Amino acid sequence: MPYRDEETVLLRIFTRESRLYSKLERLASLGFEGFTVLQAIGGYGLSGPASVDIEVEALDLPVVIEIFTTYGKFKEKQEALKRIVPGMVTIERATKA
Repeated sequence: MPYRDEETVLLRIFTRESRLYSKLERLASLGFEGFTVLQAIGGYGLSGPASVDIEVEALDLPVVIEIFTTYGKFKEKQEALKRIVPGMVTIERATKA
C-alpha cells in the first residue's frame, strides 16, 4: 500500500560518525520535527567492520539517525537529506500514541 503525504513515518539513516560530524545544524535546518542520533559500539557494513577498543575513544563508529516526520515532508526534503548525510535510509509507517 503506497504512503500518503500526510502519513507519519519513521526514517532511519545508517551512516558513520565521520559522515555526520558538524552536519547536525544543517540537518536541523531542513525543518523536520526533530531527530535522534544513536551511536553504536560496533557494526558491519559495506565499508567493513567498525568496533571500539577500550583504549580508543572513536573509530568512525556506526551512527543511526531517527527522524519522525510525514511522508510528504520526507519526499520534499529527500534530495537535500541525501546531500547532507550520506548513508542508507529506511522508511516505515509510524503511529502517534
